[in-house]
Amino acid sequence: MNNISFTYTSTISHLTIDAQLGEFESDNIVYTTSPLGIKADKMYLAHTSVDILTSQVTDVVQMTDTTISSTQLNPDFGLGMGLEIAVLDITDSDFSFHHDSVFATPKFDANHVDMKEIHISGTAILMREDTLAAALQELSVKMPGFEITGSGHSSR
Repeated sequence: MNNISFTYTSTISHLTIDAQLGEFESDNIVYTTSPLGIKADKMYLAHTSVDILTSQVTDVVQMTDTTISSTQLNPDFGLGMGLEIAVLDITDSDFSFHHDSVFATPKFDANHVDMKEIHISGTAILMREDTLAAALQELSVKMPGFEITGSGHSSR
């Protein structure tokens, strides 16, 4: 499939996803709703952009009259969706995740993840709420404050 665009907005979870899929190919892809997830033997994405904006309330700890809000980066970006992909290839693609507002940061910020020029070649991809695992043959990405080029190894 080529040149597919879609927007998903949830007023319940305060989440918006905008995606432009330049090129998308897959083998034996299965989408499930219980549990929510996507499973595929092979997935290929090129010239793709995925942008996620959430204003979902995060954990709040109250101590007497002081409120402290904390945000942590979850492997599934709080989507509650799992991925299980045997072979994954992504080329020349972008991904962003922003909490509350779209904001460009000069260095890494878990509330404003902005990845450009993503190139990934990997196997055994597993993503869940508490898990991110992959055997990477190649990883290149540009992010605020640093750049990764030509890396590859098994990660959990």
